[in-house]
Amino acid sequence: AFVFWHAGTQTLWFGRDIYGRRSLLAHVPRDGDRRLMLTSVAPPSARAAVTASSDTSSDASETWTELPPGVYSIRLACLEQPIARLPEAHP
Repeated sequence: AFVFWHAGTQTLWFGRDIYGRRSLLAHVPRDGDRRLMLTSVAPPSARAAVTASSDTSSDASETWTELPPGVYSIRLACLEQPIARLPEAHP
């Protein structure tokens, strides 16, 4: 996995390859929780949220998304935009 900050465009680039042993999990900003978090190991609260996903009382701010291998970017100056995935390059 990698993370790269480009100060000029205020863009955070991140990703993982297909050979990585760990997942790349993202917690994207939402109305109730403006944090952007990336991790390869889910915190205990995320596992609890996944277990209780059928329960409507579970806290939506604790939802994590597993990202497939690839390169992603998000402009931190404009968090309303979704995480963008770069298209795969094929030789």
